[in-house]
Amino acid sequence: MKCQEKFDLEVFLFIESLKLKLEEDKVYSSSDVPLNLVYVFQNEEEFMNYFIENGLPNINLVSLNRYKLKMMSSGKVLALKKLCDSLIKRKLEGDKNIPSRDCKVLALTRK
Repeated sequence: MKCQEKFDLEVFLFIESLKLKLEEDKVYSSSDVPLNLVYVFQNEEEFMNYFIENGLPNINLVSLNRYKLKMMSSGKVLALKKLCDSLIKRKLEGDKNIPSRDCKVLALTRK
């Protein structure tokens, strides 16, 4: 973790126990990434802003709850990079299953 961030033992233990790798640069990538890369957002607002800044201005927090790997007791949000980036990629490619601002619940079909 970055030196300037407050050390969070709970986050560290969760990441280590699942053998995840922390991705410090929260940058969208359309290329395929390893499944074990994880973002740590300081709070839900930062988590939602990641999607807004990357082309999903109408997304809501209720929809994003499915994309959280873990919500820590400190309020930090852990999310898999691959999952976050796949949602952004689908939206940018025009997938109609992505909910609009009016949707209350994310209704994605899994095949």
